[in-house]
Amino acid sequence: MEFSEHEQYLLRDWVVSQESARVGRKTTVACLQMENGYEVLGTSACVNPEEYDLEAGIYFATKDALKKVDEIVGYLRSSNSQWF
Repeated sequence: MEFSEHEQYLLRDWVVSQESARVGRKTTVACLQMENGYEVLGTSACVNPEEYDLEAGIYFATKDALKKVDEIVGYLRSSNSQWF
């Protein structure tokens, strides 16, 4: 599983750290921290806890968080923020 070119850009240029953890029996949470300290959460879950895969969970939870990071970056760009 690989991230798209745009997702790689967001991870490289906007995210300064990432933490992920299994929560419960079938849920993964990813926390992406942006340069200004703002934290964005993403989640993923599988249907059957017997099929839980941490690597896949981290991947999908990170993709979920990146959708939110992308919205924040879009807002900052459209508002001529100090970030540019």
